[in-house]
Amino acid sequence: MKYWIFITLLLASLCANAQVSDTLDKSLMSAELNFWHAKNDSCRFVAVLNKVRLYRHAGLYEQALTEADRIDAYTLTQKEDAALKYEKLTANFLSDNYKYCPAITFDSSELGAHAKEIKFMTLYSLNESENWVGCKTQMVKYVLAGDSARIKEIQKLPVGYKYKDPDKSKHLSAILPGLGETYAGYPLKGITSFVLNAGFLAFAGYNIYAGYYVTSIDLGIFPFLKFYKGGKRLSPILAEKHNEKESEKVKSQFRKEIDSILN
Repeated sequence: MKYWIFITLLLASLCANAQVSDTLDKSLMSAELNFWHAKNDSCRFVAVLNKVRLYRHAGLYEQALTEADRIDAYTLTQKEDAALKYEKLTANFLSDNYKYCPAITFDSSELGAHAKEIKFMTLYSLNESENWVGCKTQMVKYVLAGDSARIKEIQKLPVGYKYKDPDKSKHLSAILPGLGETYAGYPLKGITSFVLNAGFLAFAGYNIYAGYYVTSIDLGIFPFLKFYKGGKRLSPILAEKHNEKESEKVKSQFRKEIDSILN
């Protein structure tokens, strides 16, 4: 019985999705026809903007941005207005294209009913793209005039972290096992790596001295090479992990301050 229920629910879901898709296709076709039948740039602009909104509401953000670019492609005399810039900002933000969001700027007169959303997306995009200097500058603009205490809190926020170069970490591990891991911020792993590699080398050397060449190769040299190569692979991963962790710490501080300003 449960299988029939599952199949029934699955078919109902597929039918619902098909209906939504069919409705979207019809709306998009209607907007496209309006674009080509439009007699002036103003009507064409409205048609394109309508398609951008349809794609955005459907969660198709890349398609929404592609439609927004048609404004320039067809050299419409009516260029970007606040509504189109808002759609571009939202589509970029929701598709995680944070680095493009700060380039979309608004005058104070253009903020309108979406003022809080625009501020939120702009500040969070600056933070997520690690443009912390720009984020601090923008936050100060949004703070109420005369709120010196809040401005001081913003100015205390860090604008970077101690970056660990993954390539440098890998090269250090190649020079001395464990050195790359230590540089990446994981000294315990570095010490462990050094001890293991040194132990295998020492074991290989002892067995060569004693005349046990096969044992030296199988239980000394081969394990050493395996751990040596493993350390070279691990050290840049640890460096990236360190950078992600430190970056998240800074982002967390900014998020708290951003939420405090917007609320």
